[in-house]
Amino acid sequence: MNPKVFILCATVSKPEPPVMIAMLAQGVPYIMNEALPVEGLHHEPAKNKCINIAKNRNEVRKLALTTDATHFLWMDSDVIMPKHTVEALLAHKLPAVGAWIPAKGGGWIGGRLMQPMLFAQFAAPSDGLTKTDLLSMGCTLLERSVLEQFEFEPGINQVYFTLDGRVCHLADGGNYTRRLSKAGIQAYLDGSVRCQHLCHTK
Repeated sequence: MNPKVFILCATVSKPEPPVMIAMLAQGVPYIMNEALPVEGLHHEPAKNKCINIAKNRNEVRKLALTTDATHFLWMDSDVIMPKHTVEALLAHKLPAVGAWIPAKGGGWIGGRLMQPMLFAQFAAPSDGLTKTDLLSMGCTLLERSVLEQFEFEPGINQVYFTLDGRVCHLADGGNYTRRLSKAGIQAYLDGSVRCQHLCHTK
């Protein structure tokens, strides 16, 4: 059976034109859910945002699973993906594989857990496939069976320390990747797919 891909976008506003152009260039259907954030879910604004993101992703997940798609490419409204993204990620035939995305605070979104609470963030992309303990849902392809198995959680109570001593929360993407790992599913990043992150360039 030939794979059938849907792009999924959970957002609070319509993506900017370059993001939409890149998304439509993939040539596959998409599901986009615009949901205004709910205030008061947590007293800390950053954690309130994480709760809203997970909630919105789960709404999109429900819609996605009503389709007959075999794969789902998650994207964020501020990530511009290369034109070959769907083709490249599908070619690996992996349950969970993502693109390289610049992180807002420097480095790239991805890394390895060296110890239970020590996270080594990737400083630069690597060629080929790289194992990761953090996938960004800004541009990640999941097989249908993965999306069926796991809902999204905020991940706000999972605290990690970086090698340079910073405290970080791996949020919904890190929480999702951690649960994949516990189920025996290794996540990867594809070195041939490197995205632009609008919040990183502003």
